Amino acid sequence: MPKSSDSDQQMTYAVLERWVDRCLRQDHSLFEADRVVWSLGNLDRLREAFTEQADVGEGTFLERVAEQLRDSSDDVVLLFAEMLAAHLLISTAVSGARKRALVRTVLELMDDPVEIPDDVAGALDHGLINPGVAYNSYRAYQLQFFIDLLISFKSVPPERQDELLTDPWAFKDLVFSIEHHAAYTQQLAMLHMVHPDTFEPIVSRKHREAIVEAFRDRIGEVDDIDRALAEIRSELAEGGKEIDTFYDSDIHRKWDPQRAEVFDQLRRFSELYSDEHLFEDEREYKLDIGRAVGEAIGVAPRPEDWATPVVRAITANLVHHVSGDRFKGFLEAHPDLAYEQLTRLLDEGLPVSERVDEFSDTLRSNAEESIGRPGGHLTIVGALLLAADGDYAPFLLTRVNQVYELVGEAPPTEVTVGERYEDWMRLLDEVSRELADRGRVLQDRLDTQGLLWQMVGVHVPEGNDPAEVSAFRQWRAQRLGDDEAVASPTEEAPGARVSEVHADSTTVAQLASRLHLSESWLGRITSLLKRKRQVIFYGPPGTGKTFVARELAQVVAGDSERVEVVQFHPSYSYEDFIEGFRPSVIEGSIGYSLESGPLKTLAEAARDSDEPHVMLVDEINRANLPKVFGELLYLLEYRDDDVRLQYSHEPFSLPDNLLVIGTMNTADRSIALIDAALRRRFTFVPFFPHEGEIKGLLRRYLEGQERTTGLWVADALDAVNAELRELLGGPHLQIGPSHFMVGEDVELSLDTVEEIWDFSIHPYIEEQLFGREEQIARFTFPRIVEQYGPDDDVLDQVAEPGGDYRVGGEPGAADDGSDASA
Repeated sequence: MPKSSDSDQQMTYAVLERWVDRCLRQDHSLFEADRVVWSLGNLDRLREAFTEQADVGEGTFLERVAEQLRDSSDDVVLLFAEMLAAHLLISTAVSGARKRALVRTVLELMDDPVEIPDDVAGALDHGLINPGVAYNSYRAYQLQFFIDLLISFKSVPPERQDELLTDPWAFKDLVFSIEHHAAYTQQLAMLHMVHPDTFEPIVSRKHREAIVEAFRDRIGEVDDIDRALAEIRSELAEGGKEIDTFYDSDIHRKWDPQRAEVFDQLRRFSELYSDEHLFEDEREYKLDIGRAVGEAIGVAPRPEDWATPVVRAITANLVHHVSGDRFKGFLEAHPDLAYEQLTRLLDEGLPVSERVDEFSDTLRSNAEESIGRPGGHLTIVGALLLAADGDYAPFLLTRVNQVYELVGEAPPTEVTVGERYEDWMRLLDEVSRELADRGRVLQDRLDTQGLLWQMVGVHVPEGNDPAEVSAFRQWRAQRLGDDEAVASPTEEAPGARVSEVHADSTTVAQLASRLHLSESWLGRITSLLKRKRQVIFYGPPGTGKTFVARELAQVVAGDSERVEVVQFHPSYSYEDFIEGFRPSVIEGSIGYSLESGPLKTLAEAARDSDEPHVMLVDEINRANLPKVFGELLYLLEYRDDDVRLQYSHEPFSLPDNLLVIGTMNTADRSIALIDAALRRRFTFVPFFPHEGEIKGLLRRYLEGQERTTGLWVADALDAVNAELRELLGGPHLQIGPSHFMVGEDVELSLDTVEEIWDFSIHPYIEEQLFGREEQIARFTFPRIVEQYGPDDDVLDQVAEPGGDYRVGGEPGAADDGSDASA
């Protein structure tokens, strides 16, 4: 039978059975046995208060409910609380603590509140199914359907009610006779809630259809999908395959091979990592963050400078330094409030969603500088929770969303910040269970999160079978559309709709040789442009983003006439970029005429051509992007659609052969601070000196020009960047190699290197370490040469003719005590 045999779920079934008996067969309360609550009259009054006042109130779901039920009797409020509890009973996607908190919040609206009975409170810990995002996002619609169904049920004579509760198929007819909006999940859930021995605990239309289709050969054509599911279960049992649910791993694999493949790939991917690499290095730095935060706020009495170690800990890796500095400002401006909120956040006695919501609300209300959107709050929260005793994991919005996409789920919407974090914990648990079914047992959520972030990232450890790594990258690209999936620079990517890109392998090879970059990497980017049509190169200044973007745009377009370059800045606007009115002379008088901006002009040229056209937007993050892009935000994703422009009111679209390359200096602004809607429409290619293609670029450049005496500069720059990553808490403020890529006609002597350092690099370091004089002193040029400079034999070759160079002296000063001018 469809009812699960899981021991924990038996508590849920027992409460549901009592709900049917007390509340449906009778009108009594689920919480207070002798109280009449589920009567037709109360249901009508609840519909008037809740459904017919759907637009009343603002804020969260519960805040609106409080306004809607403000004038209702205690019985009506209790009815709604019990209905909410029944609605939540089936869900495994919300924690028991959160469910109880939701129900208690409604009960507190009563003049004389009641308590949740112990057995109901316990059953809320378990649930039966993961009902999906809509069950939470559209909870109001689910409950409106719940009310309408019960009114219809209570409106028929008692004997008809008995028939509906004994005949599953008659009850199904009633359920599907109720008109509803966005409540399909509750419809299907209601079937199992009332008749668990007949109807499957499956509330996804796609899952139901997929199961029937997968086992079609066993049952033939059956008109009713629920009867088909029942017949499939019976056929499997007769064949010796007793199943608990259709989500058992071996059965699940049969009807949902793509999702099964995700976890099979994840299982195989975990084998590409040694335990030392992932389950020590990846884990240890997070535990260090947790320990540091715990030590900083766990000392009594509270240290005066407790904020500094907290921020230093979380910005060491997980939180961008800009957000960290603003968070520190909040801690220092409101030390008592901040300390109280931090201790509450780490208090395991409260539901995590409540703690996170309260902490986020406090940040939003009291931080003098915005710490970002809720996703930014969750990044800070995820780092801080590493200090708690519970099982938590970090949260970075981009990575988290990629994980949802990887496993084929949509991130929850219309939920609080706390509920979003709670759902992330739920997903980690689900992944952990799936891996355990495949023989890979992970220690906790921290290990699961680490594995998932590595899986959606771009790094696969060296030393593995190249064929296996290549196969994994290809599979990941199909799931995520990442830039690792290109078999060759000229291979057409699946689903590409842009016209042929004129970046043939010979041209890419020539460009790669000239730029000292790998042909395969440039090939991946050109293929990425073909598939995604808009990319952003991001990283610290001086890493070659603009130079590579400009050169690549020329190769892709095939002609400089088909490349348009603009640079964004704070005053750049929609009128500058797309279209707007500008002063002009009209018949001898000053007036205003509507003029097209570079984007609209290039789009019109591309529309009249079969050739690729490239818009290069330098410093894309320095403008107010939603304001500049306007309706282009929509068109970047839906190229086949038209929108009407703000000024001309003409229909406008972006042709498929218009490609966009943006560059973004992360020293000015993190990706995390870019508008989420815009960020989702671009694919990001990293340019960081310590990793990927930019790692070792300066050395390759110097070796390519046979400047072997300058190789010490490359080594010194790597060492300095390692220090800066540690001091500044991340990779975004490193020094790029292009400072020293000076061209063949400039000698890279010590004087040249010193000039570059003193006038370009050291001022930059002073700005980043402002106020930290001892640290700034570590990066003067004499100190750099003393610590990382060339050997004496190399030093003699790179010194300017007629002079020498020794640390502590001036260029041209001899070190033997003699007069250099003699």
